[in-house]
Amino acid sequence: MRWKQVTEIAALTAVLAWGGFLRLGWPGVNPFAFDEARLSQLALELARRGQFPATGPVSSTGVPNFPASAWLFAFPYAFSANPLVAISFIGLLSTLGILALWWMARSAWGPWAGLTTALLAAGSPYLVFYSRNIWGQDWLPILAVAWALAGVLGFGERRRWAIAIHSFLAAFAFQVHYAGIVLLIPTLLLALRFRLKRAFSPWLMGLGAALLVGIPWGVKVLSQVGNIGRACKLEVSTTSFKQFAALATGYNWDWLFLGEGWHLSSGPLAVAMAMAAGGLVSAGLLRLLALGWRSLSSAGEQKGLPEVLAFLVPIWGLISPVFWLAHITTVHIHYHLVSLPAAFLAAGHAATLSSRRFWRIGVIALALAISLGQGILFARGLSIAGEQATPGGISTPLCFHQAAVRFVEDGNPVLVIVPGNRPEFDGDAAVFHVLLWDYPHRLVDGRSSLIIPSHPSWLLFVAPWIPAWEEALGSLPDEGWEAYNLPRRVGEYPYGIIRLRAAKPRGFQPARPVLLANGVQLEGWKAHPLGEGFRFATLWKVADVPERGTFHQFNHLYVEGKAEPVAIHDVPTSSTAWARGDFLIVWADFPKSPSEGKLRMAVGMYRYPSLERVPRVGGGDPFAPIVLGPFELAH
Repeated sequence: MRWKQVTEIAALTAVLAWGGFLRLGWPGVNPFAFDEARLSQLALELARRGQFPATGPVSSTGVPNFPASAWLFAFPYAFSANPLVAISFIGLLSTLGILALWWMARSAWGPWAGLTTALLAAGSPYLVFYSRNIWGQDWLPILAVAWALAGVLGFGERRRWAIAIHSFLAAFAFQVHYAGIVLLIPTLLLALRFRLKRAFSPWLMGLGAALLVGIPWGVKVLSQVGNIGRACKLEVSTTSFKQFAALATGYNWDWLFLGEGWHLSSGPLAVAMAMAAGGLVSAGLLRLLALGWRSLSSAGEQKGLPEVLAFLVPIWGLISPVFWLAHITTVHIHYHLVSLPAAFLAAGHAATLSSRRFWRIGVIALALAISLGQGILFARGLSIAGEQATPGGISTPLCFHQAAVRFVEDGNPVLVIVPGNRPEFDGDAAVFHVLLWDYPHRLVDGRSSLIIPSHPSWLLFVAPWIPAWEEALGSLPDEGWEAYNLPRRVGEYPYGIIRLRAAKPRGFQPARPVLLANGVQLEGWKAHPLGEGFRFATLWKVADVPERGTFHQFNHLYVEGKAEPVAIHDVPTSSTAWARGDFLIVWADFPKSPSEGKLRMAVGMYRYPSLERVPRVGGGDPFAPIVLGPFELAH
């Protein structure tokens, strides 16, 4: 092996290591909130239970995405339910994308172009950021690189299988994220320019396969497009070009995960690096546009890989900002990720603008400085995001959620107390439902209810501001439990954790036991002042196998001597989490206390959403409310 080859391999290895370090380093400093957890849940249900999702997560336009992103994430989730594995999977594919970009640039324009392309792709802040998340848009640059690689192999080297993959990915990318639709345009132009002839069959087969894959779900998704159509208005603006320029040059990226007010990417040095990157990209694009224009008159049948790539790159790079010049919805910067790899190929081509050695060395040195400089600044941003909460920045990173889960995983079941217990709609519920996927757990809506299990368990409160935390500390006995606070980042509430061995709630007035048909039996009640109002809490025991369904508790406040209630407050009871033997505390907060008179509370439960009253079991009127009291409040 010659010295030049050894040097090139060593340089490429170092570049890949740098790109991999930025994508795979800082494990757990990744956003993991509702969007990430919901997509993970869909992927886990597919990978572990064989349940194909009807649609994907809802897009920023309000229309559900196709479920293709869940299909792709099902691959890593088939091996592990740990979201870090899925995130690392994306990071690894993004790193391999650097290798693919290097190969295309080197094969077409030589080693200097290949290394320049790889350097800029490795350190690109936007490309790095969008390879560290469980988002559908993180697949856009990966699929785009695979699409381009298949295209240059198919049209440049006449490989029929590659043409089929190329056309398939062009139509499939749209199903992963709607912004992928722009790949269909250069796919068609490439086919027209280099004349398919005998390769038309694989090209058509690829498109057809992608369409067949998407039809069952496309009917469901596209039926909802009309819901937003009436509220949309056609606009024309240059926003898309400004966004693509920021992506390609690595400018002003810190708002993505640090929020407004940070200037890591807009200081003098960062601006100089962005301008240098912009110069390389612009020079390469202009040269390729000129070459493409000159080649239009030549026969397209016999062209090889360099000509195909030279034709493809400017169209690929400009198609997204041009496509989104006119738009009916808000254009987000990640829409242009599908075109971002082309910018690095164009910059790589800039290394060939002169055959002089000093020019090529200068371009490589500049690309190295940009890659290292932007990558180091990005790494600094990751460190900040992992240490402190910033206004408008990412939510609590995954590593803190996982630390809380590890703290409670000792073999005993976990009850996660969250503000909303439906993983399909509620962020914290979705997060911990995924993180505890293979571990026994229940989700309890801690805004108006609390479950105290009859056996050793953990209560994990996502934050101590949830009313259930205060209720737990005030209702648990003096012994049989321990409380912990587990810190998050600076500026964030800690997790509240209670370890229960055996505990029966205290502080409740005994009540005549009343069993309801859904399996819960009234045990007691209490009332205490709360600000200008009061809190009324009832204690139930799940005495029988609970009826599966959703139940709400009604609380009707009466003043002695008045026939009609003076206040009504209905609350959910987290009935989906009930288990036989549990104690259930349900409370309602009344903002104002009656000024005088003795009070009584009529309580009961009803099924939701049917509003059908849950009857009593035993004698008497089965639908009569349970009247508690009298009581008085002393403020």
